Amino acid sequence: MEHAGPDPRRAKRRGEVGEGRAVALRIRVDPGRCEGHGRCKALAPELFALDEFGSASAAGDGAVPPGLEAGARLAGANCPERAVEILEDAG
Repeated sequence: MEHAGPDPRRAKRRGEVGEGRAVALRIRVDPGRCEGHGRCKALAPELFALDEFGSASAAGDGAVPPGLEAGARLAGANCPERAVEILEDAG
C-alpha cells in the first residue's frame, strides 16, 4: 500500500500545512474583550504579558515561536471572553 503523504489532521496539530510548509502563528488579544482573568498567561506565560490591571496582550510582536503552538491554541481555547485570537499565515 502506498503512502499518500502526511495526514492533514496530524500536520495541523504539529503546526504544519500540506507538503511540509510551516504555518506561522500570531496571537492577538482584543483589549475590548479581555477582562483580566489571566488564563492565557497561566497556560502560556512566554506568549502573553499582563498590565497592572491584569489585562493581557501578546508578548513582543505576537509571533508564536516554534514549539509553542500548542500553548497558544490552548490559551485561545481557554479564554472565557474569547479575547485571544490565533492567526495562521501559511509560509
